Amino acid sequence: MFLEDTYVEMFSRQILVEGIGIRGQRILRGSRVAVVGAGAIGSSVAELLARVGVGFIRIIDRDIVDLSNIARCHLLDYSDYVEKKPKSLAVAEKLSKINPHISLDPVIDNIDSRNVVKYLGDVDLVIDGLDNMESKQLLNEAAVMLGKPYIYVGIEGTYGMVIPVIPRTTACLRCVVRDIMESDRGCGVIGTHIVAVSMVSSLAVSIAIKILLGRPVESNIYYIDSSKPEISALKAMKSPTCPVCSLGKFELVSLSPVTTGLREICGTPGAYIAEPSITEAIDPSEWHYEDLGYVKLYKNDKNSIEIYVFKNHAIVLNRGGKDLKEIFKTNIAGRGV
Repeated sequence: MFLEDTYVEMFSRQILVEGIGIRGQRILRGSRVAVVGAGAIGSSVAELLARVGVGFIRIIDRDIVDLSNIARCHLLDYSDYVEKKPKSLAVAEKLSKINPHISLDPVIDNIDSRNVVKYLGDVDLVIDGLDNMESKQLLNEAAVMLGKPYIYVGIEGTYGMVIPVIPRTTACLRCVVRDIMESDRGCGVIGTHIVAVSMVSSLAVSIAIKILLGRPVESNIYYIDSSKPEISALKAMKSPTCPVCSLGKFELVSLSPVTTGLREICGTPGAYIAEPSITEAIDPSEWHYEDLGYVKLYKNDKNSIEIYVFKNHAIVLNRGGKDLKEIFKTNIAGRGV
């Protein structure tokens, strides 16, 4: 791959780093990475990937920018909240201004068993910025099945964790977290410290660079404590009975997702995901409709409810705490997504 003069100048300091050079920069420019989730972790990871010169970044997120995102999410600003921009689109717009040499694929969708293979199938690496363990385990399964390296990233308060998964080489996430359901600590809001976000994101991208450049990666669980600060590593043991990486059973990838009713969104109080057809249950006379181009917005000021309808899913925000089962005549799933 030919590197034009402006590109070489842009990355001239990184090219001087031992172990990268012109050859390594070419490899990074030819690499394709999927970042799943564009919140605190995902936006920070995506920014670092763009700044090191990864040539293709797919940013997948189902949600719009919330006010609580601004203080903890790299790249997102107040105007994104005011304009009700989808997170993936807002992040991609900022990245295009940082590095004009990269290709960006912002995806506004809810990743599940119906589309996970499609979104991960043509990339070299998957980095996880999701909120709940079941979705993280879905990424782990799909990555192992497709033979794609996957980096788990998690955070709570001032603590964080990073686990690199190299199919057929290291332990996978299921080896470390055995019970998918019991491992999820619920769907409530957890504290997030921006310094911890920066630390886990930097660690994840450091490992990502090693993977993309073909360097060996150890089977470790990396822990960070941003309050000390401290980074430690614990050996992750590959389980011979792991249903995913040892036995090749991909239960979540094969499982049909729940597509009926309203499903609570983890980490966002009063937020639910639904099918686009959810609007068929409402009385149009009680709702204000607005087409924002990338999303259709339905607002019910009386009940303080907003519905954001995308191509493949809808987000319902219940700001007034009303009984949604009565309003939409549907059920609410017990577990969050």
